[in-house]
This record gives sequence, C-alpha cells and structure tokens, in this order.
Amino acid sequence: MIFGQETNSWCNECGDKSSFSNNIDKSISIYEKFYLNNGIKSYKGPFWNEFKRIKKEIKKHNNSSVIIWNNINKIGRIGKGNLDAINKIQFENFMVIKDEIKILKPNIIIFLTGTDYDFFIKNNLRDFKQIEVSESLYNLDFVNNYSDINFFKTYHPNALYFMKKNKIVIPKLINEVLKKLN
Repeated sequence: MIFGQETNSWCNECGDKSSFSNNIDKSISIYEKFYLNNGIKSYKGPFWNEFKRIKKEIKKHNNSSVIIWNNINKIGRIGKGNLDAINKIQFENFMVIKDEIKILKPNIIIFLTGTDYDFFIKNNLRDFKQIEVSESLYNLDFVNNYSDINFFKTYHPNALYFMKKNKIVIPKLINEVLKKLN
C-alpha cells in the first residue's frame, strides 16, 4: 500500500466551478473511474510518476504483488495542502485508515508524504519511531502495533525532485521493499 498526501484539486471533476456536490455517490464514481477504471494512466506528475515506477519495478521482480494507492489525508481540497476545518471533519467523522489496513492486510506500507504529514500518520495510526535506512528513507516502528507490516517513509516525490534525490531515494526504497518480499 502506497500512501500519498491528499487529492489536490480533485473537485474539478465535480463540476459547478469545482464545488463539492454533497453527493457521495458522485465522489465514489470519481475515485472508481480514476483508480479502478485506469484513469490513473492519464495522471502525470511527481507522485504518480514515482508510484508507477515503484509499482512497475516491484511487479517486475515479484509478479504476485498487489500494489494499491491510498492517501493519508482522506479529504482533499481545491488547491494544495490541507485546512484545519477539513482536518477536524476528517478526524471526527472519517477515521477509516485503520479499517482499510485491517481489511486489506498489506504486508508493506510506504508513505510518500514527508515530515509535514507525520501529524496525519500519528492521528490515523498512532505515534511512531522513525529509523533511518539511508539518506531520506526511513523505517517506521509503531511500537507493539502492526508488527506484521513493514513501514517505509520518504519525502513526497515532488520534494525529492526539488532536492534532486528521486533517482537515488526511490531505487533504494524499491530495493528495501524487494528485500522484504523475498
């Protein structure tokens, strides 16, 4: 399971000048079209480029692997980042990540989120210790929880591109994942 940050600017698909329609079925349809019906192929940008690269490399070496996308912040907004008012709604009414993990039973979880989203990881899962594997790549330890899951975290691919580290960090991440799969 590979976590990104949130769905930036997705309400453009909702119509009516990007305002939310209050129609949950319409929102589910957008997600379904995007992820289940190959809409992902039309998305470009740092996160999706690296998601696809990670998926391709893992599948090349371990064809039975199933890789799924997720977001640590479930409620995006028009524009980038997140808002306290939206976070309040999410943390009071939409805490589903633990259930998603329980249902899907991933053996590896990757956070492509950077330190700005540690708050979301802690609020959704719990406090964790971060252990450096190599520069800009970390294992996460949720102390006495999720012992059957290997957790990795690095910066969001956009930050890795900006730091000119994506060609170093992402291959190291892939190698660490493959070691855990073998």
